[in-house]
Amino acid sequence: MTDLAKKGTWLLSAALTMALGCDGSQPAGERDAEAPTDAQVDVDAQVGLDSGPPGAEDAGSMPIDAFVPDTPLDDTPLGMLARAMEPGTWAELETEMPPDMMTVETDPETGRRLHIAGWTDDAHWDPTTGQVLYLGFRIRTKMIAFRASTSAWRELPTFEWPEGQGTRGHVYGNNAHDPATGTFFHAVAGYRPFSFDVATETWTRRPDAPARGGHGGSIEFFPEMGGVLRYYRYGGIHSFDPASDTWREVQGESVTDTVVGYHSLLRYHPRRGEVIVMGGNQTPRGVARIEADGTFTPLADVPFDLTVRDDYLLAHPLTEHYLLFLDAFSAAYDYDPDTGALTELDDFTNPWASAEMPISATIPELGVILFVDRTVRLYRPHAL
Repeated sequence: MTDLAKKGTWLLSAALTMALGCDGSQPAGERDAEAPTDAQVDVDAQVGLDSGPPGAEDAGSMPIDAFVPDTPLDDTPLGMLARAMEPGTWAELETEMPPDMMTVETDPETGRRLHIAGWTDDAHWDPTTGQVLYLGFRIRTKMIAFRASTSAWRELPTFEWPEGQGTRGHVYGNNAHDPATGTFFHAVAGYRPFSFDVATETWTRRPDAPARGGHGGSIEFFPEMGGVLRYYRYGGIHSFDPASDTWREVQGESVTDTVVGYHSLLRYHPRRGEVIVMGGNQTPRGVARIEADGTFTPLADVPFDLTVRDDYLLAHPLTEHYLLFLDAFSAAYDYDPDTGALTELDDFTNPWASAEMPISATIPELGVILFVDRTVRLYRPHAL
């Protein structure tokens, strides 16, 4: 499949939309006070994982309710609500949600639960099956999916956690998705990847990246580059090719001095065929562009600090711009990487409670972004 073909459905659906105009010690729901130090990460890397959900081999050979949607997207509750929304507005979507969907039990004796989101903006939309997919992590893994045709959530199987790998940290930017093949990826500690076949709902262990790992990194599927882009402060930039099961170095380690890659924001934009990386602990205002041939170009700094803790970087569903949601939704900006222009969205409002940490997925076919925590909300941005 050519790069143009991979992006064709996304571009056409977005154009139609425009034409229509339409350590884990905190209780669940609380935000971490601060990020782990390097020493803590190294120590935690030796800690084993508590027994978690079964791996794919334990779940049986048959997929859990694998399907192709039988309802056109526009005719689903998701589609009908999205089409009725005005630019710059939020709308709540009624869905069937299992109890404690956004948490995992980490202490059976006390019943203590921890939130599987926070410090991440990394859910993904699968257009073939009409699902939002997210793998969460907080001491234990948990994968959830929303099906547009039934407006319901469910839990999916997860993989067997790598032996000896630490459990401290969050998901950060370590989820990715290839809509052309229906493959979801997660990189444990940013360098130990697993792939999930959406059609069969099975996981496959992939080779580790040839570079030092650690929590706080990011991956993103980059079709023009031929695979999964890995960005982290150690070892430079690497790309993983799922077809050949191999890694290659894209850029040496020195480029990450511009945007260090620890708690940074990383996002691929299918309309642009590029990846933007922003912020992080050591370079909170840094910005850079990564192109398909590996070219790394520092861009003008932004005038505010950005980290994955409370900020979101998303591809605009209708334009070639990006969207930034800052400081737990206290403000929102439209970002044009060609000019560096940041336009604050003056009519933006924050619908989330202080303890909520929603995950997000752009749905270009509908021109909206889906967010979920205790409730599910859609946001339709302006097309500037």
